Amino acid sequence: MMTTTNWTRDGNGGITAFDIQRHSDLSARVAHRKIVNHMRRIYQHEQIAFDLYQQLAERTAKPASKQLYGRLQLAEAEQLKRRAKLLKRLGAKPPRQIGTALGRLWRAALVKINPRYALMWLRWIKRGDVRRQREAANLLREFARRS
Repeated sequence: MMTTTNWTRDGNGGITAFDIQRHSDLSARVAHRKIVNHMRRIYQHEQIAFDLYQQLAERTAKPASKQLYGRLQLAEAEQLKRRAKLLKRLGAKPPRQIGTALGRLWRAALVKINPRYALMWLRWIKRGDVRRQREAANLLREFARRS
């Protein structure tokens, strides 16, 4: 990020280094907010996946499926830890509320109807998370290039 200068606007109303600095600070705040929002959304989806894998493991009767869902749940727990550390480094807290009441009802219905639908829905959600991660990385790259 650029350092603050004591320059003022010139007599002709032209843009000075002070104005560029102020714009750069605003861009940095906007980029930071977007990155934090993306990471929080991904954190919510990882928490949802963690809960869904737990529900699927509880509902299934097959030991192999229980073991698979347990391993998937452990993988999501590791992702949650990493994402929480990242949010902390960004100066943000992980979101407390995970989804809405309608979302919880939807996930419960998915688990009861057919586990395959729940897994397909999770795959669709994860695809969106990859897009969010890519966008956050692009924001970081663009901001680093400008600074």
